[in-house]
Amino acid sequence: MKLAKVDKIVETIGWFVILSLWALTIINYHQLPEVIPSHYNETGTADDFRCKSTIFLLPAMVTVLFVTLTFIMRFIYISYNQIHTTDNNVLKQLSNAIRLIRYLKVIIAVVFGWVTYQTIRCSNDVGVWFLPLTIALLFVPIVYFIIKSFKQQ
Repeated sequence: MKLAKVDKIVETIGWFVILSLWALTIINYHQLPEVIPSHYNETGTADDFRCKSTIFLLPAMVTVLFVTLTFIMRFIYISYNQIHTTDNNVLKQLSNAIRLIRYLKVIIAVVFGWVTYQTIRCSNDVGVWFLPLTIALLFVPIVYFIIKSFKQQ
């Protein structure tokens, strides 16, 4: 399956966010105080603090998630190609699933990026809007692609 232009753009944005997140973390590491926020509660307030080396957990976790989801997408492609189906609807549904995963990868990277940025700023607050916005950012594409999937049946 050939990637559409929008898929290439979204994938590129995702990798750019991941690389930027690592660069931001590495560049700012030495300027961090010895103790930084390590967890934010449901209201966006820091409720746990750890040594500054834990800042590397954020880009590491998002990289693992991003690469794992990329692997899952590739696995879906390989599985599809082994089936050799000619059903056009299956191809549309597969494309929807892959595009949803691609969007979710970028959203996850951006969310982790925001938390990393706020942690580097040593902010004790990511904002009361952080959790509701994150949930919306994750569920809006899921709902959109579910609706799109039903319309294509």
